[in-house]
Amino acid sequence: MLLFQKYPTLPISPGVPPEGATNDWVDEQLIEALSRNAVNAIVTEDKRLARKAVAKLGPDRILSLSDAIVQLSGLVDTPVQPPPVVRAVHALDLDPRDPIWQSFREDYLCFDDWFRKYQLEHRKAWVIPSEDNTHIAGVVIVNHETAEPIGSKTLKVCSLKVEAHHGGKRYGELLMKALFTYALANQYDSLLITAFPKYDALLALLGEFGFRIEPELRSTGELVLTKRLRVGICSEATNDALDYHVGYGPAAVDILGPPVYVVPIIPQYHRMLFPDLERSPTLFPGREAYGNSIRKAYLSRSAIAVPEPGAVLLFYRSEDEQAVRCLGVTEGAIRSRDPQKIGTFVIARTVYTPDEIASMCLDREVLAIRFRQCLLPITLPITRDELVKAGVIAAPPQSITKVKEDCKPWLIERLRRPS
Repeated sequence: MLLFQKYPTLPISPGVPPEGATNDWVDEQLIEALSRNAVNAIVTEDKRLARKAVAKLGPDRILSLSDAIVQLSGLVDTPVQPPPVVRAVHALDLDPRDPIWQSFREDYLCFDDWFRKYQLEHRKAWVIPSEDNTHIAGVVIVNHETAEPIGSKTLKVCSLKVEAHHGGKRYGELLMKALFTYALANQYDSLLITAFPKYDALLALLGEFGFRIEPELRSTGELVLTKRLRVGICSEATNDALDYHVGYGPAAVDILGPPVYVVPIIPQYHRMLFPDLERSPTLFPGREAYGNSIRKAYLSRSAIAVPEPGAVLLFYRSEDEQAVRCLGVTEGAIRSRDPQKIGTFVIARTVYTPDEIASMCLDREVLAIRFRQCLLPITLPITRDELVKAGVIAAPPQSITKVKEDCKPWLIERLRRPS
C-alpha cells in the first residue's frame, strides 16, 4: 500500500463497472483512461493489452517500450561538448551576485525574480570563467521557446553577455560557437533573442551572424532578433554563397556555385586556428582570439588567383593526419607586400605575429584570406587517398589548389556522408 501511494491517481471516475481486480478489468480501465484522454498513450510490452487497445482506439497511441524511449528522447536535448574553455552549466549553478549581472539589474527591475525563474526551470547555460576563475567573463543562457516560435523548433537566447574588460579575445564569437553547436546538434531550426537598442556591440555581433531585426518592439522597448538555421550543403547554387552561409550558417554551405579550394595547413597552425577540433585540448585554451573566433584568417604566399567571397576552403591538415577535417567560407581576400596592410586586414584573426607577417612580405606578395569557419560536421575526415582517388588533388598539396568542377559531385556526396 505504501508503494501504491507513491504514484498519482487519475482524477476520473471509473468508466468500467468493477468486476474485481482481474487482468481483463485492469486492461479495460487502462483503455478507458486512454479513450477519455486522461493519458497521452499506453506504454506496454503486454501484447494482449496492445491488441485490445489497437482494436478499440487504433495504433497511434499504443507504444512499445522502445517506441516510447525514442519519442521521449526527442523531448530532451542532447548534451554537447562546448568549445575549449567554455563550460556547460545550468542556471542554478550561476551566482546572481556575480558582477556580470550588473547591467541586467539596471535593465530589469525584477531581476531577482527573473533569475530565480531561470534557476527553477533548470535552464541551460554556458559560461567562460575569468582567467583567475574569480568571476564570469562571458555567459549565455538558453531555453526551448514555446510561446512564440518562429519555426518548428526554436531556441531562445535568454541572455548573452561578455564583460567589457574581457574584450579583444573574441569571447562573443566563442559563446556563439557554443550556442550554434548546441542548436545544430539538437536540430533547432531557428534562434530568437531580444536586446535593447543601446547595446550596439551585441547587435553588431548578432548582425554579423545572420540575425535579423523583426519590425515590432517588445513592450519593454527591446528589439526582437531572429535567425534561421540550416545544416548541410545547399542542393542548388545560390545567388550569393557568402550571404547564404551568413544567413543560414554556420553549418550551411553552397559548394555548387562558388570555387572550392584545398588549403594545406601544418598541424601546429591547425591546432591553433581550430582548437575545438582537437582530440586533446591545448594547454591554455581560450587565450587567443584566433582560436576563439568563428571569423578567422589564413596567410599564404601562393600565387593562385585571389579567392572570391563565398569560395569554399577545404583545410587539409598536412604531415600527421593528411586529411580534411574542417571547411571555411571566404569573406574576402587581398594580395600585398605591405605588412601593415596585411596585418590590418587580418587583425586578431591570424596565428601569425606582426614580425612573422613582415618576414613573409620581404621577398614576395602575401595572400591574406578572411574566412568563416563552417561548422558543418565532418565526422569522418576526408583522407589524402580519397582525395587523390577522386581526382580532387593529384598529390599531397603544397599550396592552395583549386578543385575541378567535375570533382564537386563526389565532394558533395562525401561531405553528406554521416560517417
